[in-house]
Amino acid sequence: MKRKITLFFLVFYFLCFNFVVAQDLKITGKVTDESGASLPGVSIKVKGTTNGTQTNLNGDYVLNAPSNQSILVFSYLGYTIEEIAIAGRTNLNVSLKPDQKSLQEVVVIG
Repeated sequence: MKRKITLFFLVFYFLCFNFVVAQDLKITGKVTDESGASLPGVSIKVKGTTNGTQTNLNGDYVLNAPSNQSILVFSYLGYTIEEIAIAGRTNLNVSLKPDQKSLQEVVVIG
């Protein structure tokens, strides 16, 4: 009897653990500018959390999101901030547009 109870709890534990792990979505994609050139170092964050990453030298990123209802926030100096809902997608390519207002405020120190 004791063995059956132990076995039951082990099976229950593994089922619950797999359920929690299965909720995270692995989101991949590429971030480019308006001309299609890759943008390295773009900050990508899951809105409302501290979970985030940056793009590599090719503009590619990998990020784990807690659910398919999450919103990703893409930000890069000199470009407008984009907020995009995952909506069940696992591959999300983004093209950022230049922020004309911040480009007019550039200060050069020489």
